[in-house]
Amino acid sequence: MVHPVARFDDFANLEDHEIQQLISRIGRDRLAVALKASSDRLLERFRANMSAAAWQALVDTMEKLGRLPMSVMEVERAQMLAQYCSNDPLV
Repeated sequence: MVHPVARFDDFANLEDHEIQQLISRIGRDRLAVALKASSDRLLERFRANMSAAAWQALVDTMEKLGRLPMSVMEVERAQMLAQYCSNDPLV
């Protein structure tokens, strides 16, 4: 079942397999930008669906990004949301 996603934070409501597919389709670099400064709940949902090594690599990537303007994160989040909600959804 594909859950409705209207906002970026709604990704936290996805089933585990949906989050896993999202992770595999988006890629670490894009995910790092989108998840930077995200809610603890959303970060935990993604962490729970990644291996320890993959999660650590994502965290390292987020740290290497340094401080990003919110607009950069919002653009990536909007692109992920649009791709997920398009006629060719990620899952």
